[in-house]
Amino acid sequence: MAGIRPPGQFNFTKPDEWPKWKKRFEQFRSASKLSTEPDTQQINTLLYCLGEEAESVLASRYLSGRASTVAISANESLSNSTSRNYTT
Repeated sequence: MAGIRPPGQFNFTKPDEWPKWKKRFEQFRSASKLSTEPDTQQINTLLYCLGEEAESVLASRYLSGRASTVAISANESLSNSTSRNYTT
């Protein structure tokens, strides 16, 4: 399914929109077959879709560990922190 576009850039200043963005990314991940790719490619795609601000947010929250742990934690943060604002 070539040509499937990821969701628009993630907006860190609007936590009420995070669940909707996460759902769109999960749909993109499935429809594009990204879910079958290696973890590093999935993580890099997620970070790319989140935008530049994601790197600083993740760096401030997760100082070490495997990339997959960071991605899982980022995904959990989107799920569990809809009332927080992680602007830098």
